[in-house]
Amino acid sequence: MTWRQTDMMFMGSYELIGNSAKNILNQHTEKYGELGIRTWSVDSKGNLKSFNENTGKYEIYTPEAFAKKFGLEFHQSDKYEIEASVLGYLVEIIGVFDPETNLLNFDTLDYTAFFKIPKLVVEESKDMRKWIKVKLSDPLPKEYQWPHEVSIELYSELKNNTFYRVKIEED
Repeated sequence: MTWRQTDMMFMGSYELIGNSAKNILNQHTEKYGELGIRTWSVDSKGNLKSFNENTGKYEIYTPEAFAKKFGLEFHQSDKYEIEASVLGYLVEIIGVFDPETNLLNFDTLDYTAFFKIPKLVVEESKDMRKWIKVKLSDPLPKEYQWPHEVSIELYSELKNNTFYRVKIEED
């Protein structure tokens, strides 16, 4: 995904922060320090976990439950902070995404999201068993701007009892 402003483009990896487990864990570390009896980490589901040696089991908390247990700040928001590792920047930058406008604001500038379009194959069939590849009128665009749609035109005439499907072609 890329974010574009009139004359500049951010490309890199983006991660939702704000009330994420990473942010809550950072608050915990600031309040209690990095070392202690228990160490906490973020699991693949975005929860916080720590191995409890007394019970022999992991304790797992959602970010909201973890914040409540340790007296940390957790608030819901209709805007989302996004941390970006941007090519050419030495430090990560933080922006705020507004889902109503679909804009990402970095340093007072608004950016709009563009997503890469995967390689698509359109096929047609009369019996839904044997499929034949259909040529596209124009090449697919390389990217699209969400929430707008991607439309395609086919080199095929509409026929009675013809079915079409679109498949994502994997490399």
